[in-house]
Amino acid sequence: IHTNRYNLLTYSEDFSNAVWNKSNIHQIISNSIASPNGTLTADKILLKSGASYIYQSPNMINKYASASLSIYLKRGEVNSVRVQISTGGDYAEIDLINKVVIKSNRPTTCVDVGNDWCKVTQKFDGLSSGSPASVLLFVGSISGSTHLTGDGFYIWGAQLEQSNFAGKYQRVNSAT
Repeated sequence: IHTNRYNLLTYSEDFSNAVWNKSNIHQIISNSIASPNGTLTADKILLKSGASYIYQSPNMINKYASASLSIYLKRGEVNSVRVQISTGGDYAEIDLINKVVIKSNRPTTCVDVGNDWCKVTQKFDGLSSGSPASVLLFVGSISGSTHLTGDGFYIWGAQLEQSNFAGKYQRVNSAT
């Protein structure tokens, strides 16, 4: 059986867009370096000191069904980041130097795709009735990590699908 899969996140390459909620972010530099597909569309997220993150919570997801996240990350001054697919306590810490998962409470992979980029994928099995109210994509600094205001990392191609596995990346450059 074939199901239609599509990216539930909007503005999947424009992290400066207002649809991406920001907490303690110093600046987002749009289109700052070449993305994994070779286009000049990857953004740089510059953090403030302390916990810093961006997130998007799509309305169209069935929070009780499986979902898969994929996102491309590259180190800047920040060598490791936290990736999370829900508002619960499950997350993954990603080492952007060695392109490996340091720690994870969910099935998570980090695959080297060339030019210092890694594709991070994470599986979400769905929420129970007593779980948090939403599913979101969260990318930010690791709690307790030391970084200075202006330190950052590169990001491109965020995707969230209602599926057991991450499919081919689909760019979404609009609110729908």
